[in-house]
Amino acid sequence: MGDVSIAAAFSLSTQEILLIIGALVIIIGIVLAFRGRKLWAGLMGIIGAIIGGTLGYLFGMLLNNWITALILSMVGAFIGSILFGYIVKIALALVTALLVAALAYIWMGPGMSQDLRIVLSAVILLVIYAIAYWFIQEIIAFVTALLGGLLVGVGILLLGLGNMAAVSVGGLVFLAGFVIQSVGYRNEKRRKLARARTATYYVMPQPAPEPAPEPVAPEPVEEAPPPPPPEEESGQY
Repeated sequence: MGDVSIAAAFSLSTQEILLIIGALVIIIGIVLAFRGRKLWAGLMGIIGAIIGGTLGYLFGMLLNNWITALILSMVGAFIGSILFGYIVKIALALVTALLVAALAYIWMGPGMSQDLRIVLSAVILLVIYAIAYWFIQEIIAFVTALLGGLLVGVGILLLGLGNMAAVSVGGLVFLAGFVIQSVGYRNEKRRKLARARTATYYVMPQPAPEPAPEPVAPEPVEEAPPPPPPEEESGQY
């Protein structure tokens, strides 16, 4: 009877489970929308570790050896976390440039020469990549705010508050998160620049110069006695 009562106390209906999941999704979305730029590198490192570990484990299982699979899983997780954590800026800028170049290629249409379309798309790819890499922090803020807004909208749908509330609140969270993250990055960059300009360098203290020695009076020099007068020569021949 005791076990049955405990199980009944902790039994949740489907609606209650959806409410709990919706609340958790909303919390994650808000954190991602407003703090996503700070958490981006760590989040990508975790994703890279999961992907690398999974690939390493699957490759090890092809060899029918679970010890090898476990070792390869750990190695893959380590390599994946490093790659996703440190090359995320390059990857994100490249993905952005590829999307823009692909859209430009499609927009130019088949009426244009194929070679000209490829050349123009390649030029657009390089230009957008340079711009995206320069403004990578703003792009990260945009992506994380967008994902956060989407999660908040999904959470509101799980709470059963309707499509209009999900779109409205999710859109507001996206806009507010993007603006706050962008302004925070610019202020942080401005503070770093100000600290760099006003930084003072530590100078090793120099020892105090020794006092100059007191001048010593020269010793008196005895004057030599005058030479004796020459003897007068006699006038003898």
